[in-house]
Amino acid sequence: MDLDKTIARYDGWVSRDHIGEPLPGAREFLQTLVDQGWYIIIFSARAEEAQDCEVIKKWVRDWFPFIPESQQVEVTNVKLREFECFVDDRAIPFYGDYHEALVYLNQYILDHPKLQEVIK
Repeated sequence: MDLDKTIARYDGWVSRDHIGEPLPGAREFLQTLVDQGWYIIIFSARAEEAQDCEVIKKWVRDWFPFIPESQQVEVTNVKLREFECFVDDRAIPFYGDYHEALVYLNQYILDHPKLQEVIK
């Protein structure tokens, strides 16, 4: 599960210790995942050092207390082999069809005008 712009509001970098409030629907979404038995791992570029991971873990525990104590909150900035799926605001799905992936990618670019400047 990505953090910024996926479960947490992100309006630009403030500091290592600042994480925005949960996005609308994030609590219900994570509660459903927990109820379905998913193990939640937070993936974030913020997780560069141990102290960064601790800030994120505290934020998760404060905002999502329904995550069972028995489930240690894992935080990483490394794509782990254990990832069964990935929820991210920047993900482009790939189902074995490159043409379809290009359709998703091109739509993503249209939805994010700043990328249009970078890709030229």
